[in-house]
Amino acid sequence: MSEKSIFDSAMDYIDEHIELDNVQLKRGLYAATNYTDADFNRYIGLSTDGKMTLGKYIQNRKLFFAAMDLQQNLDLSISDIAQKYGYSDQSALNRAIKRLYGYTPSYIRKERPSISDNRLNEEELRTKNDVLSRVLTKFCSDEPSFISQFESDYFASFLHATEECGFDIGTCSLISELASRLHVPFGKLIIVCFDAMINSQLYDECYSPEAEVAIELGITSGEEAACICQHFGCDSVFELNIFMVEAYRRGQSLP
Repeated sequence: MSEKSIFDSAMDYIDEHIELDNVQLKRGLYAATNYTDADFNRYIGLSTDGKMTLGKYIQNRKLFFAAMDLQQNLDLSISDIAQKYGYSDQSALNRAIKRLYGYTPSYIRKERPSISDNRLNEEELRTKNDVLSRVLTKFCSDEPSFISQFESDYFASFLHATEECGFDIGTCSLISELASRLHVPFGKLIIVCFDAMINSQLYDECYSPEAEVAIELGITSGEEAACICQHFGCDSVFELNIFMVEAYRRGQSLP
């Protein structure tokens, strides 16, 4: 039997320590593998075309195990399961599970629908992404001509963006798409965005689920989020939508 890869060992570590919070999990992952969350972000992001980061993967695994607990550990209340996996309350878990699986926790517990296992493994990722497999296998080999100059330059820009600028893979993918539309070099636009990030001082690589929702809605601060929630009588940002945010800024109430 072949030795397990660092990536698959890391996925094992995440599953075995899934009840830790994200910060503790990432620290433990580094201690166990000597690879940082930025290293795994780069690999996962390239493997999933920028759709997944390590933080998002961990959150999805927490929700998978929460769904398994809902079906298998009937002695645990939904509130207990929410607390077990780091959610502030039952309603926060309800929204997160509904977004990922399309079912409420109560439905999952009562009807026991099939829940797909969202665990990542290296062999499957390499199979799905031929370009990634070629880059990982040949980029530093004795056959530099195997990779086109475009692939080499593009991959180097991704490395620079994640290692030197601190961007996550999702952000890099968005910048890449914008560079293509504007017909400007990807590497040049990375630097422009990095300078803008420093000037605004808004960057933080580790977001809570509440912060991620606020960012998606264009909310610029915790204070603004609290004011909008108070204005519409909402308990948290999970109950807000983009129309509420726009209406609040115009000083209007929704019909």
